Amino acid sequence: MMRKWTGVFMLAVAVLAFVGLPSQAKAEQKSFKMATHAAYKPWEFMNEDGQFVGVEIDMLKAIEASEDVRIEVQNMPWDACIASTAQGRVDGMFGGMSITEERKKVMDFTRPIYRVDFAIVVHQESDLNPVTALTHGAVTSANSGTTGADWVQENLVDQGFDTKLKIYDSYVAALQAVIQGKIDSVFVDAPTAESYVQDMPLKIVGTVASNEYYAFAVPEGDPKGLLPILNSGLNKMIESGKLSEIYSKWGVPPTIPQAGAEEE
Repeated sequence: MMRKWTGVFMLAVAVLAFVGLPSQAKAEQKSFKMATHAAYKPWEFMNEDGQFVGVEIDMLKAIEASEDVRIEVQNMPWDACIASTAQGRVDGMFGGMSITEERKKVMDFTRPIYRVDFAIVVHQESDLNPVTALTHGAVTSANSGTTGADWVQENLVDQGFDTKLKIYDSYVAALQAVIQGKIDSVFVDAPTAESYVQDMPLKIVGTVASNEYYAFAVPEGDPKGLLPILNSGLNKMIESGKLSEIYSKWGVPPTIPQAGAEEE
């Protein structure tokens, strides 16, 4: 009798151990926090149900699935995204994030995921052209802390053109200001411009080649080890064709740069 109960006990222990394996694996799943400014169609924005959606949100979901990690998205102003990443308060950031030499001083980047140019957006009824929308006393806008704002400042304002640069905290606010006649134009990344002009009384009057590349970013030195996870997931998406599918889903031309293209 004693041996029989011992066998039953050992079997029960084995069953409990087996049942506990999935819970243990789940507990060991790595979790990361990434910041973004979710007001940047089609890359990331909030839908009517208050959920994060967009190109890069779909990318992160694919990375979560392929790399067995959890990524929590934290929504904050763009300047705060950059500061939080540089200071290590979050594990990384994204949001149409251009790779620049200045940003490389405080953060590290994944392989590039998209090459993007700038677009000049004006009111649908405006007679401004690419030149007059940015000069001759025109008031143009870009987001705080963006490469678009830097481009206007360095190439127009600092060069003595009659250009007035007004900074907004979000492109939605800037585009609304164009509609309301408060400013003349918005200088914004082309895919974002294409997305917004479909639903607002706006039009694109020209583009400016930037030779900029988007990527995900992490704090310098990648203290949480997120960078190789992001790169692994991105490379799998590219090899499988998943990344092209995501771009096509959101109406973005699926042009994917080679790794290292930002240094060419």
